[in-house]
Amino acid sequence: FALKLYMWNRTTWELPEWEDQPFNAATFTENRRLQHLREAIVAGYNRLPSTELWPSSILKNTLNAIDYCAESGAFAQPEDAQQLRKQVKLLVQHQKEMAKTGLKSSPGLPTDPSAAAFMLYHNEIAHTNITVLLEWEGGRMAFVTFDNPNFMHTTDPEFTEYAAGWFTKLRKRALPISKEGEKHRDRFFNLLNLDIEFE
Repeated sequence: FALKLYMWNRTTWELPEWEDQPFNAATFTENRRLQHLREAIVAGYNRLPSTELWPSSILKNTLNAIDYCAESGAFAQPEDAQQLRKQVKLLVQHQKEMAKTGLKSSPGLPTDPSAAAFMLYHNEIAHTNITVLLEWEGGRMAFVTFDNPNFMHTTDPEFTEYAAGWFTKLRKRALPISKEGEKHRDRFFNLLNLDIEFE
């Protein structure tokens, strides 16, 4: 969370006060407003059932950001890079557990049997597209990233219908890795862990 905000402040939004500011996680983690927002985002995500299609390269941007900060001297503490990689690894372990149970949960908390469903697929076709399709009875809304984390959204019926068809095509060719997909799940998450260790 802290690393993403730091990188967006420096690169995407190019806020002048962040140009020469070294990364310090406490700047973000000790900010009560930011922590409240983070917790609200996680809680909102955990309440919504989702079907997600992840490419093997899902961690690439995060790991590249860690490397960029390490190589450019942007870390206030030399051990920050290793600490962040450990945190990414813990997050991946948690996501694997969610995929195994098919239910959403927060790290460190037991899974509630009535939690929102989490269906995960390994998508080997579309690697760079971050698209969200929100569906409810009688409506749809699509979100497409543009200069991440910025996004565009629309409820245009033609676009959302196309997006729904696109997701259906991707899912037909993707490998299910939640719940019963143990073999593919183990392989997928082992590959993610290798990326974390050897990037």
